[in-house]
Amino acid sequence: MQWDEFKLFEREAQVLKNLNHPRIPKYRDYFSLDRHAGEGLCWFGLVQNYIPGHSLQQLLDEGHRFTEAQVRSIATQVLDILIYLHGLNPPVLHRDIKPSNLIWGTDEQVYLVDFGAVQDPTAVEGATFTVVGTAGYAPLEQFYGKAVPASDLYALGATLIHLLTGTAPADLPQSNLRIQFRDRISVNLSFIRWIESLTEPDLDQRFSSASLALEALDVLQAGGSPSAPLETIGTGSQEISPKERANTITMTFFQYVFAILFVIAVPSFLSKARM
Repeated sequence: MQWDEFKLFEREAQVLKNLNHPRIPKYRDYFSLDRHAGEGLCWFGLVQNYIPGHSLQQLLDEGHRFTEAQVRSIATQVLDILIYLHGLNPPVLHRDIKPSNLIWGTDEQVYLVDFGAVQDPTAVEGATFTVVGTAGYAPLEQFYGKAVPASDLYALGATLIHLLTGTAPADLPQSNLRIQFRDRISVNLSFIRWIESLTEPDLDQRFSSASLALEALDVLQAGGSPSAPLETIGTGSQEISPKERANTITMTFFQYVFAILFVIAVPSFLSKARM
């Protein structure tokens, strides 16, 4: 084990000690075994509660295809975990959310595991850092050592794209650093735009917190129209076809013309009536 790997392992153990969430396996202990098997290496063990189930990556590898309802449920559960983690003082950033680190338990609940990439809360600005994260899931700012809570949201969005398409985000085409996946799935347009909000390359255009992302998702599930982030989420619950859009524009035009004629005609009529 390299020194950087040991630091990450020890950091994970220290962070897990202080976490208490029903969807994060409970920490029990960690220990080392010196010069195990005569190889002259230190072996380290981390003990946590066992969660019966399979990782989402295992299910993908077995050919499982997730429905829109399942992906929405996974998104909601992970956001609930992130609200807890990011709300701690200091915030805990996971920095490696991906299908292999999410367990689909036999109780139909989702669990977040592997905290080996959590950000060191004691790190000072300008200090050297260990690059962590997985290509395709980690946003650009994370590779510059500038991870923020919204960085975990990007990783969640990339994970949801993987679940819906069955293709790892690193293997999908990109345009202006945005993952292109719309043409590979057939789901609610508003949900697609919500996921695109999670995976915005520009931090200013991405959801700034897990609570805001969850609030927007709840509004979508209720059939409403969330207001943030602006112009990144659809205003309806169904995709509008070009024909329907044209009909809507035509109807709006005639309504507008009728309103003008009404404004012109009514005063003239009233004036004649008074005479």
